[in-house]
Amino acid sequence: MKVKASNNDKKIIQDLMYKKALIANSANNNKKPLWVKLNMLNMERPPVWINEIPWNEMNQSGELEIKTKNPIYQLIEANLRRTIYKWENMPADMVVEDSLFVPPQVGDLDFGLQQNYDHKVKDPSSDIVSKKFKSQIKDETDLEKIKSPDLNFNEARYLEIYKDIKELGRGIIKIKKGGISFIWFAPMDKLASLWGVEKLYLDLYERPKLVHQGMKKMTEAYMDFLNSLIKHNLLRTNNSNIRVGSGGYGYTEDLPALEAHIPVKPKQIWGSAAAQVFTSVSPSMHEEFALKYEKRWLNKFGNVYYGCCEKLHNKINILRKIPNLKKISISPWANIGEAANKIGSDYVISYKPSPAIFARENFDLNKARRNLRNDLKKMRGCNVEIILKDISTVQYKPQRLWEWSKMAINESKRFGSN
Repeated sequence: MKVKASNNDKKIIQDLMYKKALIANSANNNKKPLWVKLNMLNMERPPVWINEIPWNEMNQSGELEIKTKNPIYQLIEANLRRTIYKWENMPADMVVEDSLFVPPQVGDLDFGLQQNYDHKVKDPSSDIVSKKFKSQIKDETDLEKIKSPDLNFNEARYLEIYKDIKELGRGIIKIKKGGISFIWFAPMDKLASLWGVEKLYLDLYERPKLVHQGMKKMTEAYMDFLNSLIKHNLLRTNNSNIRVGSGGYGYTEDLPALEAHIPVKPKQIWGSAAAQVFTSVSPSMHEEFALKYEKRWLNKFGNVYYGCCEKLHNKINILRKIPNLKKISISPWANIGEAANKIGSDYVISYKPSPAIFARENFDLNKARRNLRNDLKKMRGCNVEIILKDISTVQYKPQRLWEWSKMAINESKRFGSN
């Protein structure tokens, strides 16, 4: 059965494809070398990228309004509109490829147990909520409920969608078969959401054997999912303008390029891991209960990005035990000076400025500049990327991000020239 879409839907998508193609082929779309040099540990200046944007607050003039009716086209339309919006308003060091990937539809990562939580919503138009997880794991019997996720991939249906989109983009933009280029591997965080965070912390001390059993089960479930992706040739290279871990682009010279080795194997792409719930756990406990299991996963990949919002400045020594480590997340809660001293130029510092400044009633761009400049001073001699993320709100004033983008580029150039 072919994809059913009206002529109006098709025209909307084709117009957006054309706009993206113009951007991709423009002279200003020239930032790829910055990312390659960074990821090869030979930084020219820190690349800047803005991610995890409160899109519900961005649509001030209707440019993000979804106008197609077909559900499949709506997903493509949203992606194209957001790409164009970022380029026009807050490009920073983004790169736009002259292509459009049609991603495969696979099942959600259902591990048998579903999260159960109380939550609070501040803004109904936002998908950001505060959660308090309820414990569902009390003993070994509950751990047996953890299962490997089903792939649920319908190849025939996927090929129908791909052929339809390919025909739609003919003569406008390259349409390519997509794949899974990013898997968020955070088994301890997932386990904590099922265990209950406070109860998990207690059981690390009172019932460590049970926690180890839980991590073993969760890791094996993820590994089964990865093996299913390999079996169905669904992995795609992320040596591209694709986010790796919680950081920036994966452009590099030491992994296959975008057009090569399709499908790919894990050793040909970036992998990542994080244990955000362990931000206040000691390095030795982090290594015993998280990193020990994460390394089983990470050792399968060519390059590795580690971390997200957890504090890692005091755990650099244990992270050095990951043989293929390339990037380390340094969150707003980390001690940047200590992290920089311990990392040096050995890895990329994926530096995350605090987004809290955007949530205040009055936005102080000069303060944001001072904060960024002071933090960059502490990272002199390091390979750094500046990743603005976790932006919960800008108080419905998207211009704040536009101004920050320009400011951050200027500070990056200033840092690179010193």
